[in-house]
Amino acid sequence: MDCVQSLPAGYRQIFSIDLQQDKKLSLLVNLFSLALAVPVAILGLVLVPFSRLFEGSTPQGLLLKLITLMLGTVGYIILHELTHAAAMRAYGAGKLRFGFTGLYAYAGSEGDYFGKRAYLVIALAPLVVWGLIFALICALVPVDWFWIFWMLQFMNISGAAGDIYVALRIGRLPPDLLVRDTGLAMTGYSAM
Repeated sequence: MDCVQSLPAGYRQIFSIDLQQDKKLSLLVNLFSLALAVPVAILGLVLVPFSRLFEGSTPQGLLLKLITLMLGTVGYIILHELTHAAAMRAYGAGKLRFGFTGLYAYAGSEGDYFGKRAYLVIALAPLVVWGLIFALICALVPVDWFWIFWMLQFMNISGAAGDIYVALRIGRLPPDLLVRDTGLAMTGYSAM
């Protein structure tokens, strides 16, 4: 079952995740984000020394890189949430909602319950899709632009810490799991 609009008979709540309300969990996910960031930064340094960013750049060239990074960051955050939404829609979601809480941007669906397999795809879609796109871009841009797009990759991977946490958590749950994701909180239901 990919997506249903109401819980089947016999289903009960088995978990709830709300990073806005659960400060301890929010802190742990943010520490996980830092733990993901370290190997990504090290890999970037192994691939291309950071000093290459400044090679042959004029002040105008550096300004262009900075503006590209800033616009890329805002664009990436929007595209990340649109990727979640596209995956939700592909699995049959109805009305979607988007928002920004000051700490998290989100895409969610009030009245839909996603099956376990579908929700794993929804949770991890931005990490996979944008991870591949940024890797390709990094391989194709001139070496002095590598770090601009690697920083976006860095944000993609470390910023997906909450998505990875959710995927790991629901991966161990029963196969009949249904997940409701309002964007701000996820709640899981099962008949088992």
